[in-house]
Amino acid sequence: MKSKERIAYLQGLLDGLKVEGEETKKIYEAIVEALKALSYEIEEHEEVLMEQQEFLGELADYCEQLEEDITNLEETAQGEWEDEDYEDEEELDYPSVTCPECGYLFFYDPEEYEEGEQLQCPECGFLMDIPEE
Repeated sequence: MKSKERIAYLQGLLDGLKVEGEETKKIYEAIVEALKALSYEIEEHEEVLMEQQEFLGELADYCEQLEEDITNLEETAQGEWEDEDYEDEEELDYPSVTCPECGYLFFYDPEEYEEGEQLQCPECGFLMDIPEE
């Protein structure tokens, strides 16, 4: 028996009983009305809970699809990266420099600079001579 049915049963008992005293009858009626109000609130909360559960299910499905899409993108990007013809890794090993002004560590490609040209710190803009290897 659901709460609404139980409350209706109590209401029927109250209506069928010969309750002595008007005050006692009012108390019983107030109790039944409070129980009715509680049952309506519970019913509303159940509906909201069901809606939230449906939403969370949809959100979980969406997140799962996003995860699959990201995995596919990563695999595609990794495949393209591996397919590229890159030179030996040793040639991709750039020297690092620490800026004497701000202490920022950065890497540079010596082949991109001409003799006498200065390096510029990407953090603070300080100009410095290219260190000799």
